[in-house]
Amino acid sequence: MGGNTKGGTKRGTINEVLEIVKHIQDNAVTRQEFHEEFQKVRGEISEVRNEILDVVRSEISSVRNEMIEHVDGFIGLHSRLETEVVATKSAVQRHEEYFDKISTHSGFKFI
Repeated sequence: MGGNTKGGTKRGTINEVLEIVKHIQDNAVTRQEFHEEFQKVRGEISEVRNEILDVVRSEISSVRNEMIEHVDGFIGLHSRLETEVVATKSAVQRHEEYFDKISTHSGFKFI
């Protein structure tokens, strides 16, 4: 009885191992299948990467254009301000010359 039980247990264990091996053979992917799936995933990742890069490039271009518009506006404002300063300086100079003439003719000294 002990021999049969022991032998039966070994045979049962071998049958279980063979069953597991058969299950793995039936359900495991082959190297080729794995490679094909890996290439598909790699391609999808590449597509997503390219889409992200396109969006980022577009956003960077948009921000760049906005910055250029703001800088151009600032330069235009600066140019107008510079023109106003030159005009004001010229007017002040004319007034100073006018006051000098009045001072010379009247004998009254302006401070």
